[in-house]
Amino acid sequence: MHLVTANVHILNSILRKFFVETFIDNTFFLRFDNLIAQLAFLIFSWLLCKDAFRNIFWRVSIFMLLNLNPFAFEFWGLSRGYGLATAFMLMSMYYIYRYIQIQHTRLQYLSLACAGLAVYSNFTLLNFYFSLCLVILIEPYLRSTAPKPKLSLQKIKPVLICTLVLLALITWPLYKLVKQNQFFYGGDTGFFQDTVISLVKMSIYAAPPNQALVKIIAYVIVGSFITIGIFWAYTFFKKERKPVNMHGIISYLLLAFCCIAIVLQHWLTGTKYLLDRTGIFLITLYIWQLGCFLHYFGSSKYTPVITGAIVFCSGLNFFKNLNFDQTQLWWFNKYDRLIVNRIISESNDGRKKINLRTDWLFSLPMNQDISIRYPGRIEKIEWIDHPPNRDTFYDYYYISSSDMKYVSPRYKIDTCLLNGLYCLLKKE
Repeated sequence: MHLVTANVHILNSILRKFFVETFIDNTFFLRFDNLIAQLAFLIFSWLLCKDAFRNIFWRVSIFMLLNLNPFAFEFWGLSRGYGLATAFMLMSMYYIYRYIQIQHTRLQYLSLACAGLAVYSNFTLLNFYFSLCLVILIEPYLRSTAPKPKLSLQKIKPVLICTLVLLALITWPLYKLVKQNQFFYGGDTGFFQDTVISLVKMSIYAAPPNQALVKIIAYVIVGSFITIGIFWAYTFFKKERKPVNMHGIISYLLLAFCCIAIVLQHWLTGTKYLLDRTGIFLITLYIWQLGCFLHYFGSSKYTPVITGAIVFCSGLNFFKNLNFDQTQLWWFNKYDRLIVNRIISESNDGRKKINLRTDWLFSLPMNQDISIRYPGRIEKIEWIDHPPNRDTFYDYYYISSSDMKYVSPRYKIDTCLLNGLYCLLKKE
């Protein structure tokens, strides 16, 4: 059965298919596009810092902040589109800042093209794409001190062309996802509670006892964002249009427009507020606009101290929570390989294919692992999102303990993992 799901990130799927068919179908090449994306993120984050900051202290500090988030770091090693989308977004930011400096139309096209590829990697980046378009359209009014600056066709044309191309690529996939009600992941409480709190919680790997700390950090982030906005509005109306101001104002507007778009979508169409992984690109946008703001006060003796303290705390948090064993959001996949190995080792007849039913959470990663390591030994696992109905067709079940009451008495517990949350059941 072909699944229409928002978990299929189009560009990531295309690149993954290319790499595994061109090279080898293994874990490395499944994630190869995201490893390349991480390299691109490192290169362009350095280029962005080098372009915006003359002082080596500021270049290194903001570069480290952009790359020292343990939650964002996890996605460079996953076969999903989130890391890919964030890398393309940062490339887009680099080209738009270069465009602001030298006003070459080619850079505008490059920025919009990278933003479009970010959307094709993950649809939540539509928030960034349209924020970028809006920034490009109002940029003449931000730059000019003339009473009536004009918006030329030269600036509108790239936006129009790139947007039409993007819409041609994504309209049909978006229509299918909306029709199948696939945009269900998110929150309905509020932007602060759902988006900001979830990103802070994931970024510091907060356990339940640390919820007070999460809220304090979240309030500091929101307070700083409002303060920075007031400051840039003040400098704008004072008609200070220096290059450093433009960097700060543009970086702030990119994040502000994204936040406004997310809130308006929820109010007008009922779209869910972004949660954790779907809002991960906001981390990069926030860090960059904060860096531009702090750099503006670089001559102050206190600003480098504050910046250094932020970098130090971020580094401690990064290395404390750096984890190559499991991810925060997909912790339940940690023992997939162990379960498959156990089933294979217990199978006496290697000629008979084993029928395994799993909770839907495990079906896709287990199928991938089985196809590589044990081809022909286990039947393809079906994606089933409802409890068992006491049938005895399957040789094994690997399901949540709460669903065990729906399983036939013929099945006995073989092993339980993850503190008893999921159990492997074997037919007697």
